[in-house]
Amino acid sequence: MTYRLLGRRIGVKANNQADCLALIQRLIGDEPLPPVLRLDTEVDVDALGVAEEAGVPVWRGIWFPRHNIGGPTR
Repeated sequence: MTYRLLGRRIGVKANNQADCLALIQRLIGDEPLPPVLRLDTEVDVDALGVAEEAGVPVWRGIWFPRHNIGGPTR
């Protein structure tokens, strides 16, 4: 389920790497986190070609796939 939900990538705005992983873990529940293959801290959403499918990348939360369309994650 996790890999189908996240696909090959996930976009997260977080306070730090631990916060980022915690947000992903909250999304996938009890399943183990998939391995982190690459971590980019400065992302140009337009260059990714996913802007049409993305949430709001300046709000804290998972913005790709689009999960934070209701506002920033608390």
